[in-house]
Amino acid sequence: MALVNPQGQKQIEELFPLVVAWVEQVEKEALEKGEPVLPPFEATAEALGIRQIDKIRVWKVDTMPTPENPQIQALAERFGLSIAGSGGLTLGHAILVLRSQATRGNLLAHELVHVRQYEQAGSISLFLKRYVAELVQFEYENMPLEREAAKYFAPWQ
Repeated sequence: MALVNPQGQKQIEELFPLVVAWVEQVEKEALEKGEPVLPPFEATAEALGIRQIDKIRVWKVDTMPTPENPQIQALAERFGLSIAGSGGLTLGHAILVLRSQATRGNLLAHELVHVRQYEQAGSISLFLKRYVAELVQFEYENMPLEREAAKYFAPWQ
């Protein structure tokens, strides 16, 4: 279990608005450039209880976008999350997948679980608040949000 001292907690609170802004910016770009989820995965999304399947877009990228702020990247990596090293990344209704990983159906299923989690949270900010709290408390591999998605595919295995 990760421990954060008061200075670390203050840094997280100061960086949080920047994280939300970055996620919203990349989500917007991915929704514009991505493609609708394919029919086999529409069924998966439906089975998962995703309400707005028609809003989901899958954007195949050669490299994962990362926050320009090095403090955000360093903080994420401190708790075991490497955005640049991810095969997939979900930001609201946008799923980013590395082009080299795009045929891995279990990866897309994992990311669809995150879409549902975003919907359940009600907003990007509320989802990220929970995600960051779990990341700090449990570290990436042990986070309940990631454990739920790992039932479909665990990226660290």
